[in-house]
Amino acid sequence: MRSEALAGRILNVGSSSGSLTLDGNPEFPYCNIFSAAYTPSKAALSATTITVANEFRKTNVKVCVG
Repeated sequence: MRSEALAGRILNVGSSSGSLTLDGNPEFPYCNIFSAAYTPSKAALSATTITVANEFRKTNVKVCVG
């Protein structure tokens, strides 16, 4: 059994439609073209990624959304 901590990576694949900032901007070319289910699910993924990243911040596990 090794004594050093193992490193890991978690990558969640999101999209710009999950951005509340961009979605609320009428100048953004893709504003409001996604379904009522797709946009909130991508926003939830982004929020979940931030929460998980905060929980793992003191470990060797890196979490990001791409």
